[in-house]
Amino acid sequence: MKKDSPYYDLSKNLLKETLLFKQMNNELFEEALTHLFPLSLPKKTIIEPYQTQKYIFIIVKGRVKISQTNHVGREYIISLLNTGDLFDIIFFLDEKQHEVTIETIDETVLLKADINFAKKWLETHPEFYKNLLPYLGNRMRELEENAVNLSLYDTMTRLSRLILKNTDDDGINVKNINDLSHDTIAKMIGSVRKVVNLNIQKLKKENILNPSDKKLTLKNLKKLIRIAKI
Repeated sequence: MKKDSPYYDLSKNLLKETLLFKQMNNELFEEALTHLFPLSLPKKTIIEPYQTQKYIFIIVKGRVKISQTNHVGREYIISLLNTGDLFDIIFFLDEKQHEVTIETIDETVLLKADINFAKKWLETHPEFYKNLLPYLGNRMRELEENAVNLSLYDTMTRLSRLILKNTDDDGINVKNINDLSHDTIAKMIGSVRKVVNLNIQKLKKENILNPSDKKLTLKNLKKLIRIAKI
């Protein structure tokens, strides 16, 4: 990406704060940007598998969901990715295609790099490799937590844990999922819209969530923590 690109400053400022790029020296960071090319997509754009076999993508703006759908059309959202996240990380690691759907939730800006170049970059720049390992650890931990939640906890507990995971440090504002439909939230916790809607209404009646706000905001963090069994 050239410095006169309209996405250059946005990309530089946001990526510098992400786990993948923070603590990287400026010279190496600037060099990395020259190999990243911006791609602007409208919401609800499907990113086809052939694209992730050629490129690795980094999210600069917007959210992207990775999901799977069974034979009767029921969808489970495996990951909700945000600024600074990479995809498709599994194909990047093992070069084996897997059956997932990758779709933008918002108007999204991505940076793409040739996948072969990205692998050579890792080989020749151990600084970036050191940043990548903790990032991969976080992604693996997230998948582990999702598996445990689905196996051991009921829908209300799973919902409470999802809300807590996305609550700001102020203990009030919910980020990333606060404007999602109940149907989308249900797909993130392995439930259905009707059940999630009932549980959200219950949390509002108990003054755990703000009943007057269409978006998710907290009124009682301590109560939500108890329901989440954390």
